[in-house]
Amino acid sequence: MKSQNLYRWLAVLLTVALLSACANRGAGPQGGPKDEKPPVFNYSEPSIRSVNVDTLTDEINLYFNELIAIKDAYKHVMMSPPLKSKPGVKAIGKRVKVELTDTLKPNATYTLYFGDAITDNNEGNPLKNFVYTFSTGSTIDSCYIDGYVIDAASLAPQADMVAGIYFNATDTSFITVPFDRVAKTDATGRFSIMNIPPGDYTIYALNDAASTWYYSQKSGGQIAFLPHTVSAKCDSKPAVAEADTSAVLKVLNHKRDSLAAQKAIEEALVFRMFKENPTREYFKKASRPGKEKFTLVFGNKPSMPPKLRIIKGSMAEGGDSAVVIPEFPVNEGWIMEKPIREDSLTYWLTDTVLLKLDTLKMEMTYLNTDTLDQLVEKTDTLNLVTPKKRTVNVKKRKGEAEKAKQVFLEIKHNINGTLEAPDTITLEFNEPIRTIVYDSIKLSIQVDTLFNPVPIRFETGDSLCNKTLKVLFEKEFGATYKINLDSACIVSMYGKVNDKFFKKFELKKLEQYSNLYITFKENPENAILELMNSSEKVLYKSVLEDGEVSFQDVTPGKYFLRMIIDENRNGKWDTGEFKSGTEPEPIYYFPKEINLPANWDVEQEWDYKSFPILQQRPSELKGGGSQTKSRQNALR
Repeated sequence: MKSQNLYRWLAVLLTVALLSACANRGAGPQGGPKDEKPPVFNYSEPSIRSVNVDTLTDEINLYFNELIAIKDAYKHVMMSPPLKSKPGVKAIGKRVKVELTDTLKPNATYTLYFGDAITDNNEGNPLKNFVYTFSTGSTIDSCYIDGYVIDAASLAPQADMVAGIYFNATDTSFITVPFDRVAKTDATGRFSIMNIPPGDYTIYALNDAASTWYYSQKSGGQIAFLPHTVSAKCDSKPAVAEADTSAVLKVLNHKRDSLAAQKAIEEALVFRMFKENPTREYFKKASRPGKEKFTLVFGNKPSMPPKLRIIKGSMAEGGDSAVVIPEFPVNEGWIMEKPIREDSLTYWLTDTVLLKLDTLKMEMTYLNTDTLDQLVEKTDTLNLVTPKKRTVNVKKRKGEAEKAKQVFLEIKHNINGTLEAPDTITLEFNEPIRTIVYDSIKLSIQVDTLFNPVPIRFETGDSLCNKTLKVLFEKEFGATYKINLDSACIVSMYGKVNDKFFKKFELKKLEQYSNLYITFKENPENAILELMNSSEKVLYKSVLEDGEVSFQDVTPGKYFLRMIIDENRNGKWDTGEFKSGTEPEPIYYFPKEINLPANWDVEQEWDYKSFPILQQRPSELKGGGSQTKSRQNALR
């Protein structure tokens, strides 16, 4: 009986245990630590660092301790020397299979860079900077060249750029011949071209999206070069290649947590990557947004303005009747507006016959870059058609379309209730101006309840095609002003006049501004300094005078400081050029944010050569990725 009771109790306990397990079936194993370890390399076929590998080898297999995955192989995996066709890379269980489609070179050391492409299959933990090496000769080359690639305009690190070397470079190698050895930059902009013989090399950096392994000038990609050769290092191992990315990033952000990384940065070879100014000239399109003007757009700034000639004798419908186009001399019948964009030219018609035409037919002769990269004259025929106006539903508008309404000259301005101390009253018009009655423009300042007149001066734009008017006066901080323009005091080239214009505005009080004074331990030559916000928009600009730079009447806030060394003294930053061996003009960043409180004079000394170039860019700045054309244009 006792044994039967015992069996019953055991059955009950077993049933409870089974029910408990069923109730928690979805919970899975509990309490184990999350796997944060990357895959471990076990062995390979051929073996890593093998010599005398057959040049006809078409497959490499790498074996790991767990199931793995390959992430962005096309982006991360690179073979050096580069093959004509990129190797195929795929994960099969615990194996990475690399398929080679080209015959290998004899007596060459090959390096496969995997970057962060190899990860474990479950958690995605990357095996960072994994490198596989073998040789088709009897030895493994063991020297290397390492360094950093940064943007010349922003000093930001450039990821996924190709650094390449030539053993015996000529003046045209970079634009005609693939690199002999290559490597890619990581998130910090660092690279290491490994397993090369001892010697001196010509070295370049390139944004090689097409994997051509040389600079295709027609693509206009980013490049960097050094004006001298570089000697390969042959010590135990590359400091840059072995440095941990996170440690390097901390040092770049001025937190010196790794002495090895700090030393590598201070001694690093640095490439300043830039985009050349386009040299190919070609015509893109023409448009005629209104009867009064037409626009020609080119693929680059024309080295010479085009020659335009109206095709005479043809008939065109214009206004009320057909018009016979008379003979016009070349480039007559219009005036050209001062270009805002260098690649876009706008012309305003001045001849009454041409203004009547809905279609302008003309010949344009311009310089065009041919297939041999030579500038030759080319002639196109243009048909410039005025867009048709939308028809008006008279019934829907209740007859309003039949009422004649005067169309006034449009005025844009920068007066928005408050005028900043450094700003000038600027009026912009939508058509070129023919006459201005200056006596009908008045500025006055409020004194108690009255407004007293203020002496003013005027500054106009282009003398041939003026569309702007600046009103200059002696400013009084904290004062209230008003500006009046009588109607019809400004007349456009086409007879439009302005409507009455009235604006009231204030100037801030002096104590609402801040001043910044920059001094240098060592004075730079031809320096242009810029105060920027965190998005690197330039808000204030000043030049070095007598060893000091001042920014007066600055709106309080947090700013960043950049300096351009204007070597050719043209008042702007200039990019580099490969053909002439010209490097981009130097740029320096003050490495810290500058706080400017209201009603305060801030003095800041800048020893601009004391910080390594890799540590100058403040970490608080936003963006700063690969250089774009717009970033370069913003500096010009």
